[in-house]
Amino acid sequence: MSTHGNKDFLPLTDTYYILDTVVGQEGTGDDLSVLADPGDSIVLNGNEYVVAAIIGATGITLTTEHGSTGPITGATGYIQQKPKVLSLSERATVYGVDATEMGATGIGAAHAGWVDVITGSGPVLSVAVAVAGATGYDPDNPPPVVFSSGGASGIATINSSGELTGVTVSDGGLYSVTAPTATVGATGATGVQATVVTMGGRFGRKLYETLTVLSDNSKATMGDAENTEFDV
Repeated sequence: MSTHGNKDFLPLTDTYYILDTVVGQEGTGDDLSVLADPGDSIVLNGNEYVVAAIIGATGITLTTEHGSTGPITGATGYIQQKPKVLSLSERATVYGVDATEMGATGIGAAHAGWVDVITGSGPVLSVAVAVAGATGYDPDNPPPVVFSSGGASGIATINSSGELTGVTVSDGGLYSVTAPTATVGATGATGVQATVVTMGGRFGRKLYETLTVLSDNSKATMGDAENTEFDV
């Protein structure tokens, strides 16, 4: 058995049930003994599982990483032949890249094959006042700045006239994909203030690490399961 295959998307034509760590075919449309090997991924209803063993042509068992699953019926999906040494958590950021996706603008992947996408992270760098006009604040008791996620915190800057003039970030938190929104507390104030959040560090950046390189013959047949990370 090879350490990986050359298919990112092998569609399953039948529907499946999942009960604990057993996946069974509800019909006989697919021959799982041909389509899948132990260590492959099976994606059903959008959830990825790792195949532990093949049960004839119509069933498989899952690795214990999944614990007890289901009962689920009528599930549809596909097989992925990702590198078998990867754990379930590691597979979440591994994608198949074919020849077409190699040419996608900004992709960063130099080869067709299995590529790990490492997403950078960074803190909130600053919060700017977007629209002037919020008044009625107590300069001796400035309101907090509430961030929607990620652990950032800050406090508003209020001038002697009780006007909001800015925001001081006291803790930038840590974010990777989605920047937070920032809301200035409005107790005793009029004209709720809009803010603009600027991120720092490696927020939003991606590093593409090629795990396996496929031969020229494999590039055209790999398929594309997600078409998200490598959308052309």
